[in-house]
Amino acid sequence: MPWVRNIYIVTNGQVPLWLNTSHPKIRMVSHKEIFKWPDHLPTFNSLAIESHLHRISGISDHFIYFNDDMMLANAVYPTTWYNQNDEQKLWFFWPLAQHPDVPYQPHTTYDRSKRCPPCECSSETGSESKRSSQCSVQSTSPCTSTEESDTHKNIPYYSREVGDSEPVSRPYQVREMVRAAAAGVDFMSEEQYPWQAANSEKSREKQDSHVGVERKSTGREELSVSGRQLLAADSVRQSLLKTHKLMHTTFGFADRMEPSHLPLYIQKNVMERLRARFPDEYYAVSSHRFREPHDMHFHFSYSYFLMHERKEFDFAQIFAEMDSDRSSVLEHLELQRLATAVLLGLHKRKNMYRSPPLATNWAVELVKECSFASARLSTRPYASRMELETCGSAMEKIREWYLLKLRNRYTLGDDDADSSFLQVGTNLQLKREIEFIYMKQPKFVCINDDIDYAKTEQANVYLELVRNLYQTLYPLPSTFELD
Repeated sequence: MPWVRNIYIVTNGQVPLWLNTSHPKIRMVSHKEIFKWPDHLPTFNSLAIESHLHRISGISDHFIYFNDDMMLANAVYPTTWYNQNDEQKLWFFWPLAQHPDVPYQPHTTYDRSKRCPPCECSSETGSESKRSSQCSVQSTSPCTSTEESDTHKNIPYYSREVGDSEPVSRPYQVREMVRAAAAGVDFMSEEQYPWQAANSEKSREKQDSHVGVERKSTGREELSVSGRQLLAADSVRQSLLKTHKLMHTTFGFADRMEPSHLPLYIQKNVMERLRARFPDEYYAVSSHRFREPHDMHFHFSYSYFLMHERKEFDFAQIFAEMDSDRSSVLEHLELQRLATAVLLGLHKRKNMYRSPPLATNWAVELVKECSFASARLSTRPYASRMELETCGSAMEKIREWYLLKLRNRYTLGDDDADSSFLQVGTNLQLKREIEFIYMKQPKFVCINDDIDYAKTEQANVYLELVRNLYQTLYPLPSTFELD
């Protein structure tokens, strides 16, 4: 990374013996220089330290954070993390389980009664001749019994509306899940689905029967041995799930992935808005000297806040973007562009499986209820900014659409191709995984040390394998090392 300007090494005052601290690019930073609340020090909580990195004096507005177990195994460039389309790249590697406090994600179901009413298709009649005309029009398949109809009602059908098409299985590919979550396709809030609140306790009871939750009088839920495993000692895993629950309550229900353990590109302004959005959570994590299960997980919260954050509504800016000729009036084609973006966007969001009529004149649809437009609808409607601002129906639609738009742009990286994670000390296939690193030549490698040094012979084998990896990747000494 010869293009890097400065390297900040954050410790509690420790300095590696081999480090050339006189190098012009190196600067040592102590915890007391960056912590907003000095009384929270000393700390041994990496989540607390990470949440203060943007406070390093002199650090760039955009910087890259490496944890101490991360390294580079190939050439990387600024475009590795941020492309020319102003999109930050994020990596994820597997679906994150639901927090035990969160009921199963609510969903609609494929309801065969929509096609063939149970009262007309009941097996008690013993005949298909009594099917209604509605049933025969909606479905060309034979009438089903009530029992079969009930069976189909329990098949998950993941869409916004109860549909008429056959049940579909839910996709779990990383890219589809993360993109759908960020775009809000599968978000299901209480406002959109009023029955969610009424059935939340029922959903919770259903979940408990699956994962073996034992409810305590304290209100905390502990997982039994059977069902989903969540080790009490794994505070990082629990903080991921806790933050996942917080994202649910803040941005809506969605499938989310666990971020890959590799260097994170951080934008200071995004980090500041994130902390301002969750001040209590970040104060709490800062105050914990060791990792705790209810800590805000930094990497997860940053990634999904960046993906979920919505734009603030600024009609003056929207109008200026659409007014391409700077005439202070949206001529017909400019108004058509705005109206199409707003109305077609809202239609696709609410009716993703139904296309609008091709002959729809979106400009007319947007301003047809506006008093100023009555004389213009038969020709080519146009509008000034003041006219649009005084039209409540048009502004309501424009505001609804633009408040749904994401504030930040992002793209997804290929975790399998770009990174490798080695758990040294628990993986009997360590030699094979190191050979795979040589073969696929990833950009990033993370080595997590779980070696049991009490087992001398086994520990020496692991250390020799890792030493060979280091010497292969870095045969020459770094300019940041002392002679």
